[in-house]
Amino acid sequence: MILHWGSRLPVGMAYVMLGRCEKLEDLYITGEFDPGQIRCHPDALEEAQRLDAIAFERLMEQQKLEEKSLIISYVNVRSLREHLPDVLTEPILMKSNLLGLGETWLYEGETVEIPNMISTFVSSGKGKGLAAFTKETCMTECLQRTDASGIFIKHENINVIFLYLTKGFDWTNLHEFLENVIDPEEPTVIMGDVNWHYPDNHLMKTYLQVKGFTQLIMKATHQDGRCIDHLYISEQLKDTSIEVQQNSTYYSDHDIISLFVPKQ
Repeated sequence: MILHWGSRLPVGMAYVMLGRCEKLEDLYITGEFDPGQIRCHPDALEEAQRLDAIAFERLMEQQKLEEKSLIISYVNVRSLREHLPDVLTEPILMKSNLLGLGETWLYEGETVEIPNMISTFVSSGKGKGLAAFTKETCMTECLQRTDASGIFIKHENINVIFLYLTKGFDWTNLHEFLENVIDPEEPTVIMGDVNWHYPDNHLMKTYLQVKGFTQLIMKATHQDGRCIDHLYISEQLKDTSIEVQQNSTYYSDHDIISLFVPKQ
């Protein structure tokens, strides 16, 4: 690319011209090059500074939230083997104290390591499976069926149940698992890809409502516009200043859902 440099370049024009090349070696400048002609438009500079200030303020707020919270996150990873590098570079997942990954596509006996985290696997092959990772040693109990995977984690301050359920799963097996692990006296979080759209009627929805659980995810979590990744909290957590975040990601057709529970 040949740029015809001059003394009358409008503000902002130098940025446009210089930004047209991907490699410095492909750029040729004719005329007398004057770096002083590389100027921002005042309005554009003001707006950029305004946006930077907003971004910095939000970053500080997020850091404060993370520091004072127990973070629980879940995402349908669509093959943990393939997307492990993506998971390892996802900030909110790596900051989570308890992490659930659905649709791991791992086979029984196959494991994947995440540094400084303890793993639990319920593996059923391609298109299925569940993994849980914790930063502390916790007691766990698992559900392993061809159509339903569950991992119960008894953390020091909270009980967490991660789920991955296939479409049309057998409610009987899941009901039995939930009955065994849900303690009505303990604060409990249930999180995962359940493969049915909220607020549609479902036996699982009725069961959890009777148990006093509240669903916190109301927006679509899947690229098809369905809310199929759910987050339920028990009655003990309803009056606490918890916060929920939902973020899209490039390596899955599901959103990441995260729960921030104030540390005790």
